[in-house]
Amino acid sequence: MNQVGKVNHLFSICLQLANEAAKIIHSIQTGGLKAEQWKGKDDPMTIADIKAQTLIIRGIRKYYPNITIVGEEQIEFEGDLGYDVNNLNPNLIPEQYFNTPKIQNQFNIDDVVVWIDPLDGTLSYVKEEYDAVTTLIGVSIHNRPLMGIISQPYHLEKNGTFTFKPKIYFGHVDSSQVYYAYGEELDEEGRKSYLPYEFRLQHTNRPLDQLIGATSKHRVKEHVLNFIKNDLKPAVLLQNGGSGKKSLQVLENEVDFCTHLSSKASRWDTIACEALLQIYGGQITDIYGNRYNYDSKLTNYYNVNGGVYTLRPDVHQYLISKTKNFQIE
Repeated sequence: MNQVGKVNHLFSICLQLANEAAKIIHSIQTGGLKAEQWKGKDDPMTIADIKAQTLIIRGIRKYYPNITIVGEEQIEFEGDLGYDVNNLNPNLIPEQYFNTPKIQNQFNIDDVVVWIDPLDGTLSYVKEEYDAVTTLIGVSIHNRPLMGIISQPYHLEKNGTFTFKPKIYFGHVDSSQVYYAYGEELDEEGRKSYLPYEFRLQHTNRPLDQLIGATSKHRVKEHVLNFIKNDLKPAVLLQNGGSGKKSLQVLENEVDFCTHLSSKASRWDTIACEALLQIYGGQITDIYGNRYNYDSKLTNYYNVNGGVYTLRPDVHQYLISKTKNFQIE
């Protein structure tokens, strides 16, 4: 018999784990214990990545021991994680939010996969660009996005400093609403339930010749930048680290699109982001307009044909008409 899970339970667990992961990321940042290793050129891994992922996996397995999980890091932390997963409250988010005519609150465990990027934007983390750091938890069902959680531990102040104030965005693709929660409120002693805030989508209709775009900051080659500037022709081009950060910029309508014209991003970089954008009619595809398959049995999790992130269909169509002619190295 298939084990059955509940959407509000999984969201409740993942929100708390994302918040605890933010604390791990911050404690290691303030303690000066990043101790990065390098998996490849410009591809660091820190103790924060390993500890955060280990905590998230242990917490999910506490309630769903047989669920399939794909995490970015291949190393498990052996020491004290500083948090007891027995303290998780699976009923933190009330069932009413995800038990509607459009959403089935129950799902079969065998049908879903949890994808984890414990510290998206690790290179930015190492370079002390903390607003680009996120924790990404995505859930797929039948190889398509179902749920997304993006936790942003740091807020960039107007004076250029960073404040540790975790804000966690989450949503279900069959809903019409993205929600968010604040970590400091989740931490309130004795809290039995949490009523999340409704994210308010800010609509923009910038003309196609006045779009604001975003792309990578650290791992982008000159010919890629030239293509974006000369062929996509954004009026403004922002460069930031982290897939989660740039996805939130699209969601918040700070930018009209994000492009990854390389094969370096992976499924765990995009699934949570894609789920949240889909709620408002947005999408993430490869540069040819094809959606990625979130199958845990894939032998290669890289998004080898790059990525285009948008909210507006007309913007996506315009970009794909250009990016389909680009050759990814």
